[in-house]
Amino acid sequence: MNGNQAGPGYRQWSRRFLHPGDSFFEASSRLPGMSRRSFLAGMAAASAGIGASTLLGGCADGSQSNGGMAGSGGEGGEIGGDITFYFGASSTGETNSREAVVAAFEDKYPDIKVTTQIAGADPLQELLTAIAGGTPPDVMMAWELSYLGIASRGGMLDLSSRIAADAALSEQLNTDGSPVLMGTFSGGDQQWALPEQFAGIFLYYNRRLFEEAGITPPSADWTDVNWNWDAFIEAAQQLTKTSDGKITQYGFVDAWVPYLSASVLAMGNGVDWFSPPISPTESNMDDPSFIAGWQFYADLANKYKVAPKPQDEGVAPAADLFVAGQAAMCLSGHWMYGTFAEAEDLDFDVAALPVGPNGKAGKSDIGATGLAIAAASKNPDAAWEFVKFSCGPEGQEIIAKSGLFVPILKSVIESEAFVSAHEQIENTSVFSGALDNAAYLPISPAWGKIEPLIVANASEVWQGRETAADFAARINPQIDELLETEG
Repeated sequence: MNGNQAGPGYRQWSRRFLHPGDSFFEASSRLPGMSRRSFLAGMAAASAGIGASTLLGGCADGSQSNGGMAGSGGEGGEIGGDITFYFGASSTGETNSREAVVAAFEDKYPDIKVTTQIAGADPLQELLTAIAGGTPPDVMMAWELSYLGIASRGGMLDLSSRIAADAALSEQLNTDGSPVLMGTFSGGDQQWALPEQFAGIFLYYNRRLFEEAGITPPSADWTDVNWNWDAFIEAAQQLTKTSDGKITQYGFVDAWVPYLSASVLAMGNGVDWFSPPISPTESNMDDPSFIAGWQFYADLANKYKVAPKPQDEGVAPAADLFVAGQAAMCLSGHWMYGTFAEAEDLDFDVAALPVGPNGKAGKSDIGATGLAIAAASKNPDAAWEFVKFSCGPEGQEIIAKSGLFVPILKSVIESEAFVSAHEQIENTSVFSGALDNAAYLPISPAWGKIEPLIVANASEVWQGRETAADFAARINPQIDELLETEG
């Protein structure tokens, strides 16, 4: 995985929910035999709990599949019976982790049987097919950038009344969870999903290289204003080495996605990317503080020469440079921990992203998946018990032990289970601190057209051929128009 690719499985799938240039409805119109009108009719039928199998067939045999779906059979509202759980997994480890949660749940609730279904290459198509066919999974994974297209059209159950009716759960979410993560899956007074795992962005650094250079390591405190853009640049310059005119060690590399990385840095300069972040009506890419963040990111390669340019030919992938000790700092998500931990002779830790001159704290992003219940679930009570278990302390501890994800409860992040699964690093507090210092990525049905517009034009900034200000002046009006017509 190089610096121009999305990282974890949930991001890969969220990118595929809406094809480049497609609106939500255009994506649905590609389904075999489905027009926009039939999709709307099927969605309405599914929301009312009416089977619509004449529109599209759905898998209903209840077996685990790679992309198939099955409905469930409840028992007249009693908490028991069968439910299906649909999730994405980019590795066997991810699958095993969630299967372990299922096994623990069934031990606690022996009257409920959970059948798992693993997402295929295009989860949106699979979910649309199943919802329109009246056979949605009872519990479905919700990707933070994509769920709103389904929820806003009646495909997901509003969980707010169930949360309000459960005093213990409400207290747990308020005191131990993250309001920002909860807000990721809400709209107005409606809560469409409970957050299930957090995959924000962090700064990995090579301890040995910092020690050899006599440089203080980057701060683990997101609100440390001394760990700012100037301090970051100074450290990166001291950690960049050249030989015969060529860079042999970079101060910084980006193993995430350039336009997302630049935007998170910009949000650490005191401005949201979109307003409001959920169902936005305008883009803030033309805000001076946001422009400064994008320019800062581009300058790392073009002005300060401490980082490779995105898509530089002949330069190894960012993660490989970090593993090889040829980069001192690497921006990436928690999903890279396993890769870095397995590398020989790599002594590393994790830190907060730096604070911008107009910001009060460095920002991670809200990379998250949640668990939602289908509006047409035949066994919503059993599905709710599974969602609560998975997103509560018991399920989260299993996730913590896997070392694959960051739990969504601070007490679990700080638990022995999580710390033991991350023995290579000392600053595990960075992960819990990120829950309070994470910024929203745009959550809008228009994202399927906004993202390719940004990607297609941003390379001019990364290559130093256009300023971030000129880019914003050119692109921001087009984004606002898409928000008005597609959002």
